Amino acid sequence: MSASANGMRARKTAAVDGGPFGLLIDPALPRLSEALDAAGMAKRFAGGFAERAHGPAPHVHRCEVEEVYYRPGRHCGILYRLQLNGHDALRDEWLYARLLPAELLRERFEKAQEAVVAAGASALVRSQLDPVSLWEKPGMIVWTFPNDPKLPGLRAMADTARARRRLARERATLGPLAGSEDGRAVRAGRGELAFERVKYMPTKRCVLRYHDGDGTAEADRAPFVFFAKAYPAGESEPAFGLQRAARERLVAARVAVELAEPLVHVSEASAVWFADWGGRGLIETAAERGWDEMAERAAAALAAFHRVAQPGIPDHAAADDVLDEARKDAASYAAHARRHAGLARGLIARLERGRPPSGVGRPAVALHGAFRAEHVLVRGARTAFLDLDGMTLGDPLFDAAEFVASLEFLALRSPTAPVDAERVSRKFLACYAASVPWAVDGSCVAWYAVASIFRKLHGAVKRLALPTLGRLEAQGEMLAERWNNMAGWAARPPQPSRRQVRHGGAGAHPSEVRS
Repeated sequence: MSASANGMRARKTAAVDGGPFGLLIDPALPRLSEALDAAGMAKRFAGGFAERAHGPAPHVHRCEVEEVYYRPGRHCGILYRLQLNGHDALRDEWLYARLLPAELLRERFEKAQEAVVAAGASALVRSQLDPVSLWEKPGMIVWTFPNDPKLPGLRAMADTARARRRLARERATLGPLAGSEDGRAVRAGRGELAFERVKYMPTKRCVLRYHDGDGTAEADRAPFVFFAKAYPAGESEPAFGLQRAARERLVAARVAVELAEPLVHVSEASAVWFADWGGRGLIETAAERGWDEMAERAAAALAAFHRVAQPGIPDHAAADDVLDEARKDAASYAAHARRHAGLARGLIARLERGRPPSGVGRPAVALHGAFRAEHVLVRGARTAFLDLDGMTLGDPLFDAAEFVASLEFLALRSPTAPVDAERVSRKFLACYAASVPWAVDGSCVAWYAVASIFRKLHGAVKRLALPTLGRLEAQGEMLAERWNNMAGWAARPPQPSRRQVRHGGAGAHPSEVRS
């Protein structure tokens, strides 16, 4: 893992005239646009801290909106990253706010307060802010990190003293497991620890980057760096076992793709420690070196990943289930982006007519489950994948299609970035097809990609991704036509030989199709 690959980009969410599709006009949440105005919230937090802080109030140097979780007419969760400047150095702080209808606000706050008291939480000494607080304007409950309503182990994971003690206990095994790339020994458990805030999805996940905090690296010892990832209660142990086993099999197969190593399962915090693989994100590298090379890199790594057997993982959803989810996502998107209701119905109709048949001549392989450019790291000639919590067994073209769909939304999020999504997708699919023994059927890739696009359309509303929604509103017809023609982005596959059908047929073991 690397901080740069997972780091959050601030969302600019200035609201004008109700926003795209009028989504910011919500009678149940009349102050929604105010809550998304980062500059306005910086002033509001500054004033509120002066009234509420236990001790000298911190000065709000900057406020950014990092994540939004919106359910129209019901509630809106907002993750703020604040830069605070008090009597000590400038520091970051995370605040998770839940905007609620006025009639529910006080009742929900009382329950939230009872929950943090029952959990033994107290105000953070260094931030001097309450674990949970009520803000009548704009009408929200605010949790101060590391207090989270559904990640009870987050407080333990973010406790640097506790992490240092655990690291000292694990030191004997972490040394050889997490050795540095240049061969120097790892200095684990000797000095103070500090963490950087990498990514936080309130109530779902949190990633912190821990490192030696004393700033002195001995000549023959590399500073120890690892990532701590928090999960909801009960989800960390399966994630640890799954990813550790997957990495061991990839190492044994000596394939051209790696995984960040799961080092320790911290059961009491429902967290996993991962080694710092290093490297840079695929998107960041592509901006400097060009997308053609990075598309080929991602395709070759995915092909290598797909050709290693990973027994014991659950089956991926069947095509009927994928279609049902696409229908639900399309209905939700159309309900809130009403101008696109007809476009959504048309795309769903095409999915219903073109459902991939079973027994298509491809093996069931281990799927990444969320194969996007954001989850690929590169370092020199080496490539690694991140976030394999959702590994399943299924059609390899599902992963390929997810990459294609993710590029479409990467282009929508960053219209000024040099990402020609169609050209890069064609390059990716051509390289992938040349690297696997099964046929890459363009119509099947397009089917999975459009189903994924509906998840992302629904997600754009759920996260109030205003720039993306604005471009969707303006370009809807053109985009629908483009997505209807995705089948032509993959070269027409040749007819499979008898040998290919015999050894690469549906249900074949991935190891049977390795060259």
